[in-house]
This record gives sequence, structure tokens and C-alpha cells, in this order.
Amino acid sequence: MQKEYKHLTSVPFLASLVLLLLNDLCFKALFHNFLTGKLSDFCGLFVFVVFWSVLFPKKRVYVFLLTALLFTIWKSSYSHWFIVFFSEYIFPVHRVIDAGDLVAILVLPLAWRYLSLPAAKPYLSPALVGLITIFSFCATSQGVRHQTFEQPQYILFADSSINDTTSFVYEDLVPHRFVNLIAVEVKEIATREWFSNTDYYRKNLILRALDTTVLTEISMSKNWHLNESASQKRFVIESDGHTDNIIFNGSRLDGKFTRHGVDRKALIEGKYQNGFEDSIWTFRDSLGNVITKKTFSKGEEIRIETYDSGKLISSRKINTLKETIRNKKFHLIILGILAGLMIILISINLRKPKDNYPLSALFKTMWSFGLCAVVAIFHQMISAFIPNPFSAPFGIISNLIFCCFFGLPTFMLVFFWIKIRKPLDILCYCVLFALLTNLWGEFGQLERLQELVVF
Repeated sequence: MQKEYKHLTSVPFLASLVLLLLNDLCFKALFHNFLTGKLSDFCGLFVFVVFWSVLFPKKRVYVFLLTALLFTIWKSSYSHWFIVFFSEYIFPVHRVIDAGDLVAILVLPLAWRYLSLPAAKPYLSPALVGLITIFSFCATSQGVRHQTFEQPQYILFADSSINDTTSFVYEDLVPHRFVNLIAVEVKEIATREWFSNTDYYRKNLILRALDTTVLTEISMSKNWHLNESASQKRFVIESDGHTDNIIFNGSRLDGKFTRHGVDRKALIEGKYQNGFEDSIWTFRDSLGNVITKKTFSKGEEIRIETYDSGKLISSRKINTLKETIRNKKFHLIILGILAGLMIILISINLRKPKDNYPLSALFKTMWSFGLCAVVAIFHQMISAFIPNPFSAPFGIISNLIFCCFFGLPTFMLVFFWIKIRKPLDILCYCVLFALLTNLWGEFGQLERLQELVVF
């Protein structure tokens, strides 16, 4: 192994790499706060400059200077068109324009100092670490999710200084000008909020603050403010071959909504309550035949009916948010009971005499790594039996990283200190750790669902 490559396998680099992956694959999705944002910048810059400096040791100065320059541009508005092009034609990426993130450049002198120190003892193969590092670069810049709206959404703005809207540059926000008012059609909105198999919960979370979110985005270039008039305002908006009849109460849709095609036949009929879908929504084809009927209650979809040639072919009830929370609590109780049974079984086995299993330290370490993968597999198997389970971004990969991060030291403790009494103990420990991992994920899922109960 060449001396330079050893910097990729020493503790500071590996710790930064693991922290970067955990933050981008798990912590950002769970917490999404100031700390998780800055953690990615600091760890990402450290890993980036060390990795490329190791690959091109004679170009280290250029690597550091270019990294500082490109990171500054990346965090500015000058990189917008490049990101749009790259995301559309190569790989979806995302960044937040925030000058405060430039403080992460302070980690570059530490990285330079780290590369100047003698290489420490290697712990892993540099080739393996290199592959994981390349993956971390892709995961760090993964694109944000975009929430689209099957039921149209509009936000009403009012301002005496509203001028011509021809300079409006937002592709997903379409303005419709009226006298001293502008109704902005929201086709989709970027978000980092996500729920597996519960998209309408996420959608309601977005809808709750849709007016202020759109205002914040538009206010970067225009001095607009939301319509605050309490009187209802009715508008007819023609665009893209259809006509929408909408009613506003303040800045949000409130009342009956209809969309007609070019032949004046109704395509969509429904009702809004303060921006949220309510009552029964009917969707028709261009011939006027009913395709789908959806029943909403304050934005929650509670029933969906499908039709073919005007005949009902299927009807499905959907759990409300409160019903899902109730079921999730039941899932947690079952997982807790199973984990408790595993702990009791392991405690009973600990009282038995030890069998003689002469294993070398290297073999015990290898077993610890291998069993982390087994725990990740068990975790996926248990999740398959849980309705609406928690699922982190990148699925199996992030679960494996999480299981290694927390399971590896625990298995090392089991093999080197507690000792294995029976071969069955290994299976019990794997099942226990998998159950605890599921408990952690499902509890986080429950907390996020409970945050949505504000109606």
C-alpha cells in the first residue's frame, strides 16, 4: 500500500466519511435543522479535499484552492443554470443558497494539516473506502423531492406595487394577473419532507404553509404580500386548454372548484376548505365519463372509488392520520414485547455455563462486521410485516450503514467481553438488534406523524 493512500483509511477520514453518510442518509431526513445542514458542509469539504489530494498528491495546492472557489460559487446564485442543466440531463443535484455555509471553508486548513501528518495505521482497504467516498459525494447532493398537486392549488397576492408579470422567472409558479391582484398557480413545490407510503400526509404538511412558502420564494425578487381581505373573491382562469373557476378567502382557495375542458365539459369538480381539499372530488375524462371519485376530510384522502364506463369497479378506504397513529402505537407495542422476549431469552442463556469457542481477535472482528449485515437484513424482513413502515433514503444501504455504526461496537462487546454461551445466542442478538432498530425508526415515524395533527 502506498503511503499516501493510508490517509484514506485512518480514523479521522473514516469518522468524517461515516458521519457524512449518516447525516445525509438519516439525520437530515429525521431532523433537518441547522446542525445537520452545517455538518454536511464541514464533513463533506474535509472528505472531498482529502480524497482528491490523496489521488493527486502533486496537485494538492490546486485541489484546495479550486475546492474553496467552487464551493463559494456553489453556494451562490451563479451556479443556478449549471445545476438546472446537470439535474435534467445527468444526475439530480440540490444545493441551498446560504452565505453562512461558507464558514465550512475553515475546515480546509485542518485538512491540510491532516495530510501533512504521518500516515496512521490502515484499518480498511483504500479501494473500498474510495468507492464509498464516491457514493457519499452523490448522496450528499441528492435532489430534493418535489410535491405536485393533483387537485390544483392557487395563492392570491395583493399589492399596489404589482407591475407587469412578464419578468416572472419561476417555472413551477404561474401568475395570472387581475386588477391589483395576482393569482399564482402552484404546479409543484420543492421540499425535503418525506414519508414512505404516506405522501398525502407530507402534502398536507406542505399545504399548511403553502402561502408563506410561495411568498418567501417570490419575495426574493418582488415586493409582494398575501391577500388579507376576508371577503370571498371569484376568478375564472384560462390556461393550457382548460378553464378553472376558483374562489378565494384571503390568500387560500375556499369553496367550490370546477375545471372545464375546451368543450366546456367538467373535468374536475370539488371543494376546498382554507386551501385543503374537502368533501367529494370527481374526475372525468374528455367525454364526461367519471374516472375517479375521491373523498377528502380537511385534506385527508379517506376513500377512493374507481369507475369504468360509468360503473363502479373498486372502492378502497384509506386510514386517516389519527387511525394511522393509533396503528403505529400498536406496532410499537408489538415490537417492544418481542424485543423484551429476546432480552429475557438472552438473560436466561447468560446463566448457563460457557461453551469453549476459541476464536481469534481477527475472527471475532470479522464476525461482528458480518452480523451487522445480518441485522440489516432482519430489519428489512421485519419492516415487510409493518404497514406503512419507516424507510430512510437509499433504503438498504442507509440501514446497513446505521446497523454497522451502532451494531459493530455492540457485537464487539458481546464477543470480547460478554462471550457467547450457545450458538443460538448469535441469532438472538441479531433479532434483538433488528427489533431495536425497527423500534427506533417506527418511533421516529410516529413522532413525525403526530406533528401533523394540528387541525
